[in-house]
Amino acid sequence: MIIDFEIDRTLTINQSFDLEDELDALESSTDDRTLILVSAIIIENQIEVLLKILFPEYKNLTDNNSKELTFSLKTNLLKSFQLCDNDLFVKINVIRKIRNRFAHDLSFRELELIDSGTKSNINQMFQELETGFTITDVRRQVEFIVKNLAWEVYHLAPYANKLRQIVECEETKVKLRKA
Repeated sequence: MIIDFEIDRTLTINQSFDLEDELDALESSTDDRTLILVSAIIIENQIEVLLKILFPEYKNLTDNNSKELTFSLKTNLLKSFQLCDNDLFVKINVIRKIRNRFAHDLSFRELELIDSGTKSNINQMFQELETGFTITDVRRQVEFIVKNLAWEVYHLAPYANKLRQIVECEETKVKLRKA
């Protein structure tokens, strides 16, 4: 069986430009709510790119069930493919939970109001980045974390493409039909 592992460079290049534009929007956010909502959208968009690669008919899922395909469900779908270790999904879920707080509680306006456990998680995630910077401001830490997470998810695209090629290979299809 010969499988062409050449990456779909068009998708990857276009995805890169989109991500850079999205990260520019992140930097221009002026308040904590906007920062968190934009952060979650950026990460969710990157996850959707991967799901579109992995699911040939992904559009059918989103057309009829867009409200049912939550950020959490999309994350879990991607996690089920085991393209990376669980640590990435733990970090994404920290951002997702903060996003939920900002999205569903209008009185929650500042990152400084998050609970001490979540602040500790953010600080730990920032320290793991080994930026060389000493930043104690939660907002700045979140910016660094989200940029890193977005690029981490972005860099899973070649692996998703390879997995898709394996599944689409005729020999694989024959084996799956026999199983």
